[in-house]
Amino acid sequence: MSKYGEVKKIHDEVLSHTYRFKVKTGFRLVDISLRIYIPSHMKIDGHRALISYEGQPMTFYRCNEQEHQTPA
Repeated sequence: MSKYGEVKKIHDEVLSHTYRFKVKTGFRLVDISLRIYIPSHMKIDGHRALISYEGQPMTFYRCNEQEHQTPA
């Protein structure tokens, strides 16, 4: 994530109120000062991850491009 900005903190989401023991959800909250936008999908540790944040430009799932030119 550091290629997109300064990572300040990463927090693993856990279910602790529902279950007796803390159970990781697979969600990560990243506090980052963005330099460039982060694509909406990327591979992280070999897994395709959905990235979502306020003000994020919409990108296409397969190619992460913001716009496609269509033939006339």
